[in-house]
Amino acid sequence: MLTSIDMGALIPPTAKRIPSERYFHSDTMVDDYAWMADADHPDTVGYIAAENAYAEARTADQASLRDAVFNEILTRTAEADLSLPARSGGYWYYYRVTQGQQYETHCRLPVQPGALDPPATDSGEPLAGEQVLLDGDAAAGESEYFALGTLDVSPDGS
Repeated sequence: MLTSIDMGALIPPTAKRIPSERYFHSDTMVDDYAWMADADHPDTVGYIAAENAYAEARTADQASLRDAVFNEILTRTAEADLSLPARSGGYWYYYRVTQGQQYETHCRLPVQPGALDPPATDSGEPLAGEQVLLDGDAAAGESEYFALGTLDVSPDGS
């Protein structure tokens, strides 16, 4: 762990080198850092913590700038939004983001007879009559990480 704040005494952590050989197509490859692939190994966790502590110490004098940039981005980003709906068959398909939520909610809304314009909202709140196909926050549950690669609806809409 890094404890020094003196920039002159601050030394970046160095990852240990443990040669690991792999064989691919009759070639041998040596990877000195293959041990880092195990993200839960105590050595990997310790090294990443040391890297983070070093970065934090080196940029401590920029904390107010970092906060200002973050807040500027936040003020220019809509936390509640609706994607551009795409019409397929008898439905508008879209996702919405609700303020305070981490992940998208994928939905569809039946096309109303004679309607030409897609549904719209600025609040990110559910639209009347929408069907939730996948609630990203519910799917993520208590997981530290969640990523949806793709979401496809069958050709018959079921």
